[in-house]
Amino acid sequence: RNTADSNAYKFYQNSEGIDVRDGLLYFVTKKSKSLYILDLDALTYTRTSTVSGAFDGQPDQIKRIIDQDPKSDMLYFCEDNGSDSGVHARDYEGNFYTIIDSD
Repeated sequence: RNTADSNAYKFYQNSEGIDVRDGLLYFVTKKSKSLYILDLDALTYTRTSTVSGAFDGQPDQIKRIIDQDPKSDMLYFCEDNGSDSGVHARDYEGNFYTIIDSD
């Protein structure tokens, strides 16, 4: 447990949101502004930055919107950035899109 607590403090402080589909678990961290994707079957993970374009705040809640074709799925992020918040999305290839911006 001590190792897990230490790793959580170092790598994924202030975790928010969670979504899971097809053996992949997604969550975001506010402190490092990262998206983690855990492959629950392979016991591997990837971490990418959520800072992209208009998305410069802290990631908050996430939700995958499922399409008939998994390659058309979008992972939506709420942005916590005070009065300048928005909703953004990430596609299957890792491209980011601004859906709603408060400006």
